[in-house]
Amino acid sequence: MSAEWIRPRTLQEALAIRSARHVRPLAGATDLYVRYRGIAGTLPALSEAVMYIGHLNELTAISVHEHQLRIGAAAVYTDVAAHPATPGILKNAIAELGAPALRNVGTLGGNIGNASPAADAVCTLYALDAQVELASLGGARRVPIDAVITGPGQTAIAEDELITAILVPLGYDSFSFYRKVGTRRANALSKLAFAACGEVEDYTLGHLGVAIAAVGPTVIRSRELEERMRGADGRKIANLRNELIAGYLALVAPISDQRSTAQYRRWVTENLLIEFLDRCLPSNLNGPQ
Repeated sequence: MSAEWIRPRTLQEALAIRSARHVRPLAGATDLYVRYRGIAGTLPALSEAVMYIGHLNELTAISVHEHQLRIGAAAVYTDVAAHPATPGILKNAIAELGAPALRNVGTLGGNIGNASPAADAVCTLYALDAQVELASLGGARRVPIDAVITGPGQTAIAEDELITAILVPLGYDSFSFYRKVGTRRANALSKLAFAACGEVEDYTLGHLGVAIAAVGPTVIRSRELEERMRGADGRKIANLRNELIAGYLALVAPISDQRSTAQYRRWVTENLLIEFLDRCLPSNLNGPQ
């Protein structure tokens, strides 16, 4: 028996449906169709009602308000990457995410809702201090992305809520560093992803976000370690180097799966930390020689 498909006309109608009954929201379906795929030539084996929201104008708009980029949860990756205000680190992650056909239908809202610890674009959202807007008939709330995703496939989204937007502060990426490690540059799931961005003023480090994906049950980020680097110049970073590497490696807990081994992921994490601390940060923090 095929699943029931629902197509609301407005966001308000979608929220009313979500409040009244259990339905699975769907936009690009790039994760959902893979998870529930059947044999070749058949529809996905969905057993629950599905509500398509990818057509709703309220969820596809991208705009800038007060130094903040608002990305509709159903805005496709292609449109997000093309927007002039999108931070470069997020554009870089999208460029290496899947094939063009996938980027034309996939969405950040779906990526967040899927809650994969290996999600490339979500990794950059951690580093950028993004918030997720969750709406229900009772109103909307904004939640830091690291509080929305609670484990593999698990979120803090209530049964009556929908992801309506992703809110990205602007100006947090005067420098950025992004690396995806996969079988191929794009159109391949990550073995590991590393994202870092921040602000530099007078050769000292201001805001900083460092996130590592696919090395734990959720994306790894340590505000405590970031705080140790805040206000540092190139010399201080060099002095903290070994302490910082050890601190991050103590947080990662990679697993072995069909894409990679835990040992390989740990080794690559260490190498990317070294590259970030020895090359990226010094190049931005050291003054004229």
